[in-house]
Amino acid sequence: MSAPATRDFRRRSTAALADAELHANLRRATGQTLAKRRALLAELPGADADREAIAAIRAQSHAAREALLAQAKVQLAAAGFTVHEAADAAAARALVLALLEAAGARRVVKSKSMITEEIDLNTALADAGIEVVETDLGEFIVQQLGQRPSHITAPALHLNRRQIGALFAERGLGPASEDPEALTAQARVHLRAKFLAAEAGITGANFVVAETGTLVLLENEGNIGLSSSLPPLHIAIAGIEKVLPRLADLDPLLRLLPLNATGQRAGSYTSLINGPAPAGDGPTARHVIFLDGGRRALAASPEAEILACLRCGSCLNVCPCFRHAGGHAYGGVYPGPLGILLAPYLGGAPAPAGGASAHGPATSLADVCALCDACAEICPAEIPLPTLIWKARTAREAASGAGSARPWRLFAALTARPRAWRFAGALLRLALKPPLRGLTARLAPTWNAERALPAAPARSFAAELARRHPGRLA
Repeated sequence: MSAPATRDFRRRSTAALADAELHANLRRATGQTLAKRRALLAELPGADADREAIAAIRAQSHAAREALLAQAKVQLAAAGFTVHEAADAAAARALVLALLEAAGARRVVKSKSMITEEIDLNTALADAGIEVVETDLGEFIVQQLGQRPSHITAPALHLNRRQIGALFAERGLGPASEDPEALTAQARVHLRAKFLAAEAGITGANFVVAETGTLVLLENEGNIGLSSSLPPLHIAIAGIEKVLPRLADLDPLLRLLPLNATGQRAGSYTSLINGPAPAGDGPTARHVIFLDGGRRALAASPEAEILACLRCGSCLNVCPCFRHAGGHAYGGVYPGPLGILLAPYLGGAPAPAGGASAHGPATSLADVCALCDACAEICPAEIPLPTLIWKARTAREAASGAGSARPWRLFAALTARPRAWRFAGALLRLALKPPLRGLTARLAPTWNAERALPAAPARSFAAELARRHPGRLA
């Protein structure tokens, strides 16, 4: 882990671990989703086959990315969408601002979208004097706090109903309450007025179907449907990896994505948008912005398999690091196992020296992983996340020299010489005793800042075994 990333994560995670209420919120929220998923999984005997199908679909999409992207652009345009492509975050922000300015739109409603978090769209809109309102309930909550989402599908999972009730009362949305239905009603009244006054709606896209030029949006709250249908202008931003070959490919995706994201059999709403609506029946202008934003560089890197990610968030729910420290501890747009691999390319981190496909950026938080394999087991796209993270660690060590063979050569030499081994052990036991213990800790400050040195044993294991069982080692 790079030194700045180490220090920043350590500081944030230490604060998070000391927050008992945060820890309880994280465990409860992730635990509830996992429990619902487990219960439904027992009723879906074809889930393993669906995972294999999704992995195959995403692999095909990756292999034919540029051809599918070109096909999608043609089909979208034929359906009446205006299609754009942005090379990076700055270009995407400029496109959105230009479209809003051309339409005279100063009031914008927005759905939950991690890609707009990537490009920091809300800040750009606010700086331009445009009112932007997050309409997903979780996103609305964290927007009131001036925070980033702490989870990619449950933005406010780090908060409980008491904290949200106090926030709503402070913002004048209604009387203090801890009743989820009452709090939802308060937000609904506020957001309904924003929907009706909005001059533009901005959404992401779960998928774009190349075969038909169809924009696919999944949700539970109805806010995406309102954001994409009430205002006269709809702008959708999609990563270039979101393109699917065929409409039929949605079949396994629409089963496993809601199952893994929220523990549901199906999302409450699935919108398939095939172009602008007739006059008087929804937006008369629909734009799709395809964003590269580091994706082509990631596709050429050893971490390319992460581009198959569906953004379901299930890897966060099972990750022991995320469940203890929370998403904000990671310090970027994407937390958890996928964030370790995605964020350096898609979340605004600087490109590595020597080219964007080098291992430099993708390893800055690679040590924030227990390599327990839980994320790989739950991933609906069968992405081998721990393997990719381990490879990133290995490449980083090889590049930095931290993985030098010298320590292992020394270890081999000592184990081959019993007298030298016993002498080294005696020196180590001495170094672990006062007053040398403090000096020993200072010799390896990075390691010992996070770990307590073990107590010095009275004698070595071999010596203790010989004492208890004379002649055993003869």
